[in-house]
Amino acid sequence: MQPPTTPIKDCLSYSPINKAHSIVETVFFIQFNKPFSDSTKSKLIAIGDDLKDQLPKSNLINKTAFKFDMSALNNSSVNEIEVVGIELQKTNDDGSLSWMLRIAEDIISVHCLDYTRWDDVWEKAKYYLNKSREHIGGRDNFISCIGLRYIDRFCYNGKPNESNLKELFKSNTPYISQTAFDNGPLWHCNSGWFEKPNDDIKYLNQLNVSADYLSIDGDNKTLSITIDHNISAIVEQHDDNKHQDLTSFMNNLHDKNKQLLALLLTDKITNQINLSLPK
Repeated sequence: MQPPTTPIKDCLSYSPINKAHSIVETVFFIQFNKPFSDSTKSKLIAIGDDLKDQLPKSNLINKTAFKFDMSALNNSSVNEIEVVGIELQKTNDDGSLSWMLRIAEDIISVHCLDYTRWDDVWEKAKYYLNKSREHIGGRDNFISCIGLRYIDRFCYNGKPNESNLKELFKSNTPYISQTAFDNGPLWHCNSGWFEKPNDDIKYLNQLNVSADYLSIDGDNKTLSITIDHNISAIVEQHDDNKHQDLTSFMNNLHDKNKQLLALLLTDKITNQINLSLPK
């Protein structure tokens, strides 16, 4: 009689940080062609009253300038504090950050740390961005850059010195150095490049991929792979009427992020996170 056999499960060595997806944070941002004027900053800071139900926690963003008076007897210095923006936040029951709207200098950004579905998340982010833009007028309202940033994370389920990066990344991916596959378990690969599809807009990609030990669920020695992809549509002209509707830009950037992940991750991993490519 043959001994009983135990079925071998097709278990992946790397798993996404969340059960349904690997997304830690998504950032939607628009950058203007110059810092906001004092009058515009005052209007933007007042947005806290408009969004107090959705983003109840409010913090002013201060910048400290150190000025030295060389003519004084003891070369005295003066610290000047200037309010440059505002952060509006929504937190979870455990105190962790869920959503944040940040306005400072020349950038408006929306940070989502509670990702569900693209359509739902973008709809909320678009509302916050457009609500902010209602407080901007005149020459301050010229957009120079529209961007999207995804931070994805995968955790290794085993002993770090036994990790095999080819189970997570395609061995022929153009985005990871061969040295990272040959040496481990800790490494990082940073790269950046432009794509320019037409005369009005070019796209800047900034990709940082790294392996490090992070604290996950109380275990501070979890080998984690982080993919940080920032893609920006740089607008080279200032006809702002073309950028009133941000949806087409963000959908395009979202598709480009998915295309990058498809070239980076193995097919088993893309199936695990239900990565669907644009048609």
